Amino acid sequence: MTHNVIRDGQTRRGHIDAVPRLHESLTFTYRPMLAEVVESVEAAAANVRTAQGVQMIAMETAKHIVEWSEQDAKDGKLEISYENVRRLPFPLLNRLYRIVGGLVVTDEVPGSNTSDVEERLEEIRRATEGKPPIVEREEAAKN
Repeated sequence: MTHNVIRDGQTRRGHIDAVPRLHESLTFTYRPMLAEVVESVEAAAANVRTAQGVQMIAMETAKHIVEWSEQDAKDGKLEISYENVRRLPFPLLNRLYRIVGGLVVTDEVPGSNTSDVEERLEEIRRATEGKPPIVEREEAAKN
């Protein structure tokens, strides 16, 4: 059983590790972009001046971020907006867009107890209400 379809309202957690002397880390929750949105942004960005392309990427990325760890000057939550997203250091903005667009994987989210693979296996185990068939076969072969 798989769960690849992006459902309305679905969110995922993401994280981008800090790069020393370039940018701090960023933890965020996002709604994954649909393939046609990614393709539209990529095509449009390729047909305009570089600055306009970056603006398009920032605008679409801002629409998909639900929560983030960015803070304002007083250490309060910084509003998620086009203006704030476009002011991220370019390597961070680019990586954020590529994660939200499903083009690259997120770094390990701090505080998560298990990797994505382990979480998926646990979901499958719960869905099948028992041990995965391969484990049952291996245990049967040992006996």
